[in-house]
Amino acid sequence: MSYQVPAKSDYYYDESTNPIEEICKYTDNLEWIPAELRYQMLSEICRQKGSSVYGHYDAPPNKHIVAQINGECGYFLKKTTAAANIYLIWYHPSKDRYMFWGPTERTVRDAMNRIRGRIVKYVDEMDYVEPALKEAQAEQDFGTNKTIQIMMKHNPGMNEEQAENKLNEMVASVVVDYY
Repeated sequence: MSYQVPAKSDYYYDESTNPIEEICKYTDNLEWIPAELRYQMLSEICRQKGSSVYGHYDAPPNKHIVAQINGECGYFLKKTTAAANIYLIWYHPSKDRYMFWGPTERTVRDAMNRIRGRIVKYVDEMDYVEPALKEAQAEQDFGTNKTIQIMMKHNPGMNEEQAENKLNEMVASVVVDYY
């Protein structure tokens, strides 16, 4: 079964009466969280009156896509955590799950929507390119023209110019991420 981008109606939320304990469970007692984030997170949790909110949804099983979503050293997870004003976004690799803790359902939902947007971006790109690359690999032909032809075959309605533009975008994003 292929991965389905989480629908907003499928987001899971729950009350988090002890977010520090829950976060410790998944982060080796906070050891995997960089010190500068750890102190900020603990400070925010300690200021919170009442319970907090936990949310999660499935992450793509493709580790290359997850690396694109998360950014180098979790750059986009950290940036989204700050922008959405939540405590932590954690990617759990063995569960293929994104986990979110924050002060309110609204802030957690905001963070979930932001990461979902990145998931959509990279999963959709792979939907265009992955079948073409697999077929090109099977035929031992990675030429640009052949890949464009295969992309058009796997994506009815896509013309040659659109396929070439999409392929160029993908190549550019891989080159940028590599450097």
